[in-house]
Amino acid sequence: DMGELSLACAPWHGGFRRMCQQYRKYFHPNVGKASDAQLVEAFDNWTKRVHETVPKERLLVFKAQDGWAPLCNFLGVPQPSEPYPNVNDSNEFKDRLASRWKMCMVKNTAIVVGALAVATGAYGCFA
Repeated sequence: DMGELSLACAPWHGGFRRMCQQYRKYFHPNVGKASDAQLVEAFDNWTKRVHETVPKERLLVFKAQDGWAPLCNFLGVPQPSEPYPNVNDSNEFKDRLASRWKMCMVKNTAIVVGALAVATGAYGCFA
């Protein structure tokens, strides 16, 4: 299947896939049979339970794009002078995945071409 093919072409993909499976198991016990809609519903239910059980004064719903202010205010600490780090946003993540995929494809192509060259050379020696 395509999952196995992508694993062969990009070995780091396996770790990412296992991480996603663990998240899915956490939010839905029948992860292999759960649809995306069921997983979203499970996550939303979990979020609702958190909001219902954690006292407001102990809960921070943090969005990284909001920067240091809400986090530091919640923790009662001064804001750092350096800007809030903006790494691993969606576009950067997609670009990094595409770059790794291309690098793996180049390496795999070189391996296949090399193997074909050796096989062709061996065939020429014995033909």
